[in-house]
Amino acid sequence: MLALGSPLGSALANGLSPEPQTRELERSWGQLDQQLRALDALLPDDLQSTPLEGAPTPLLPATLIQANQAAKGLLNPTLAVPAAPLDLPTAAQLQAGGVQGLSLEQALAIAFASSATLQAQREQVAASLASLQAALGTWWPRISAVASGSAGQSGTWASAPVGNANLGFGPQFSPNGIATSGGGTTAGPFYVPSGGGAYLNQSQNQGQAGLELDYALLDFARTPKIQAARAQLRKARNTYAAQLRSLQLNVSQAYYNLQKADQTVRIRDAAVRNDLLILQDTEDLKQAGLVPRLDVLRRRAIEASDQEELIQALADRAVARRQLAVLLNLPPQFTPAASDPITVQPR
Repeated sequence: MLALGSPLGSALANGLSPEPQTRELERSWGQLDQQLRALDALLPDDLQSTPLEGAPTPLLPATLIQANQAAKGLLNPTLAVPAAPLDLPTAAQLQAGGVQGLSLEQALAIAFASSATLQAQREQVAASLASLQAALGTWWPRISAVASGSAGQSGTWASAPVGNANLGFGPQFSPNGIATSGGGTTAGPFYVPSGGGAYLNQSQNQGQAGLELDYALLDFARTPKIQAARAQLRKARNTYAAQLRSLQLNVSQAYYNLQKADQTVRIRDAAVRNDLLILQDTEDLKQAGLVPRLDVLRRRAIEASDQEELIQALADRAVARRQLAVLLNLPPQFTPAASDPITVQPR
């Protein structure tokens, strides 16, 4: 049907014959219409109805949706304590956790504090430093304290077949030479009766204490031992520094990969939204008879391909988040998300 405002419609309304160019244009339109009808006849029936606006899309796996949730807030560094070795998380712990935001500076700080490899290397540096200090101690004299003690006891028994009362040595040797307060007498302290005896018991305790000072004037192995200990300490420190830089590089790369995955998801999501709008426009044009059904099928194929790329981008972001969590040695209930804005880094 021709519009009245077209050149061909105006010519027919005025009773004039159409111009040759107009007849050629009309003939081209007719051929295009025949080709479109023939193309539609070759295609099978359209079993897929036109999707309504706001129609639900196929559901994604729950694990993929949970791993791609938005961050609920910033991660508290005090809660980022690594779990004990071989401590497997329970289902309740995994469900209780969530996605927490994390900056690159915080990620590096957590990685340096929670890395088991760095902790072991720090212990190795401390052991090498102690060995060097022990080797340097050989230049100093050695002071030692000594102490000793002994104890002994001895007894002597002497018997007297004949007493000493008849020796005339005075009242100290007499059996009744000492007067008592009651008016009686008693034997002297040195009186020995006949058939008596004397017992002598002796105890002896001895103790000694002192300080000893030793110094090795000549020790040919002392200097090589110190040099070896100093070289071992230097090696341990260099190894620690190399591991520190390697961990910093790995965490930075993992964080940047996560930011790249976030941007990829945004781009793929925008592409799918644009595809849905273009598909709706194509469906409307097809209903008006302005485009063949082949264009609709082509737009549906493009939209399905972009949806697949969006799902793949979501999976890549979930993997990037878990890779960063493994590098940071985070508890299993926490999933990190990049919170730093994406900016161009200076040279």
